[in-house]
Amino acid sequence: MAAIYDLDGETITDGLQGCFICSEAEQAAIKIAEYDDAPVILVDDDGDWMVHPTGEIEAFEWDDPVVDDDPTPAKPYRERVWSL
Repeated sequence: MAAIYDLDGETITDGLQGCFICSEAEQAAIKIAEYDDAPVILVDDDGDWMVHPTGEIEAFEWDDPVVDDDPTPAKPYRERVWSL
């Protein structure tokens, strides 16, 4: 299974078919990055990857979480529409 996150660690989508079965998650990550014109993080069967709007994919390592004494409110849901 695979999931896609923004750079803040917020889930964009999860439950995608992982790379051991097909390239669905990779294709979706590329389309989302292109649509948002911002990199996204793909957590897939074979590791964690940063996917750039250009389609470039590179290995990614998560930083340790930072505890924030003044948390900001959750981002509002934003509908994403694209086709694969």
